[in-house]
Amino acid sequence: MKYIIVVITIIFIALSVACSNDVGINKVEKSEEILSLLNDGSKETTFVYFGRQNCPYCKKFYPKLEKVVNENRMNVYYYDTKSHKGDTDFEKVLSEYGVEEIPYLAKVKDGKIMGVLNQAQNEKEVKTFMDQ
Repeated sequence: MKYIIVVITIIFIALSVACSNDVGINKVEKSEEILSLLNDGSKETTFVYFGRQNCPYCKKFYPKLEKVVNENRMNVYYYDTKSHKGDTDFEKVLSEYGVEEIPYLAKVKDGKIMGVLNQAQNEKEVKTFMDQ
């Protein structure tokens, strides 16, 4: 009986840890993570947020995005343009996603960018974009 309880506890902890990375705004470590989204043709809708911490417009946009993402238990990839600026594929990433200004939230499905949101007055505008 103890063995079953221990096994169930371990499974529960493992699932909790695994699922915790699926919800929220998750920082992109390598550009390939988001470049592959444009090539995989997944039927699942994915969101990629481009911004940086010292951008005044991003500072206004990020809390709205974060609130919507957390309330709706969504996952968003966060590509920090400041920390990735030195990457060899930095320009390729921006070009393939069509990023010309930040903040920039891209909706990706079937390997295509289905829509972009650059600014929002409130959380409702962010949610409406993400739900479309």
